[in-house]
Amino acid sequence: MRTKSAGFTLIEIVVTMVILVIIATFAVPSYLNSLQDTRRSEARTGLTALAQAQEQWYANNNTYTANLADILPLIPAQMAGQVNYAYSSDAGNTGTNTFMVVADPQNAQADDTDCDPMTLDQAGNRLPADCW
Repeated sequence: MRTKSAGFTLIEIVVTMVILVIIATFAVPSYLNSLQDTRRSEARTGLTALAQAQEQWYANNNTYTANLADILPLIPAQMAGQVNYAYSSDAGNTGTNTFMVVADPQNAQADDTDCDPMTLDQAGNRLPADCW
């Protein structure tokens, strides 16, 4: 008489592993893309805050500044903990009265080549458009 043994057969284990690999193949890249998209909100918030600070600077000085140190006191506190983007500002000469604030991905966001860099200018033009 045969006794039934408890446990899994090799076939059952292999099938389970194959199913797990297939799920992981689709789930991990999707999760990483979701994280990247979520971190882009940091750049959108930062660029908007910098653009508002540039406008405040312009209201007081009748020109935009290329020096971010000039507008740091005008930037809200929520930008203090941002680490996934490096910000810069490019102001045109005083005759053109233009500026562009730029967010370059770094640290955990460094692989985001689709949105490198994100920009916002005095006219509200946002590039790349798909990243906003």
